[in-house]
Amino acid sequence: MGNLAVVHYQPLEFYPPAINLLELLANENRNITVFTTHNNKGRAVFRNDKICIYRYASSGKEIALIRYLKYLHFNFQVLIRLLQIRPESVLYFETWSALPIYWYKRFVNRKANIFIHCHEYFPPDWYNSSSPFMRYNHRKEVKYLYQKAKWISHTNEDRIELFLKDHPHLDRSIFRVVPNYPPASWQNAFSAKSEYIGRPLKCVYIGSLSIHATYVKEFCEWIISQKGEVTFDIYSYNLSDDAKNFLEGCPGDCIRLFADGIEYNKIPELLRHYDVGILFYKATTPNFKFNAPNKLFEYLTCGLDVWFSKEMLGVYSYIREDAIPRVIKIDYSRLGEFDWKSVVIKRELPVKRPTYTSIEAFEKLIAEFCG
Repeated sequence: MGNLAVVHYQPLEFYPPAINLLELLANENRNITVFTTHNNKGRAVFRNDKICIYRYASSGKEIALIRYLKYLHFNFQVLIRLLQIRPESVLYFETWSALPIYWYKRFVNRKANIFIHCHEYFPPDWYNSSSPFMRYNHRKEVKYLYQKAKWISHTNEDRIELFLKDHPHLDRSIFRVVPNYPPASWQNAFSAKSEYIGRPLKCVYIGSLSIHATYVKEFCEWIISQKGEVTFDIYSYNLSDDAKNFLEGCPGDCIRLFADGIEYNKIPELLRHYDVGILFYKATTPNFKFNAPNKLFEYLTCGLDVWFSKEMLGVYSYIREDAIPRVIKIDYSRLGEFDWKSVVIKRELPVKRPTYTSIEAFEKLIAEFCG
């Protein structure tokens, strides 16, 4: 039974889909070694007794030299471990994780199978303006790893098309869609309301937050204008200073900020208490424009309606207004014209339980990676 390795430079705890995959891989009776960094935002540390996890120092707000030294340390330590365990297959996430896999595949084990998953889509101009390390890593990907990969996956078909437009020489047959679905256990949290009869309407947002990238300011101003008929709770441990200052300055108690966020495994129980899940990205980049974020599926799985901004083209294929829970497009720039009271009427709509699960999302990847 050969060894398998997963390299995820960014802290695992910031990427729930990666943790969901590891939980499933742990059941495959394979020797799996994971390389990542320590999370620096107080998240509960992910552990699984069936997986060996090595963690290294993560970068923060240090001077550039310290960040580069930490990054070099991670790369060399991962390479040393790869030399020791000699994995037959390696899965790496994003360009940050690419360098030790390049060294291993190019100079040590040319028979190793390379799997690549992209949480996000980054266009060429993003790489051109990034750090020297990132540009160097990406060159190694483009010139070697992409050519040798057995599998490259993105979270939706739109992002694959964007990626292939950037790299038209690649073989389309190696590309797969791996959406950000929650664990199957979340199905037990489904509690869609067939009729909204109470006040206030309870809205919730979970995730990273900034004034620049979202309509949080516009939405909160609209919430205040509803004079208590609608409330809004925000769970975000990763938010910009301007967003935090704005939210803490909002009057009244109809808007609440929970700056410690919420641990991932506690989200299903939390969402039972809400009516609507909010997605309000301004989608000013292709990455956000063509994105169906994990929160979309998490809200729906727990029975919440979803209100998403019209700029998020990646959500359009999930629009559903004829069944509960619903996915409804909102113009957050013109909320003064939004008749929410007519939107929340659900009379005679059937309940259609969503069946998005991480088992479904990762089934083919696991079969290929562990095969």
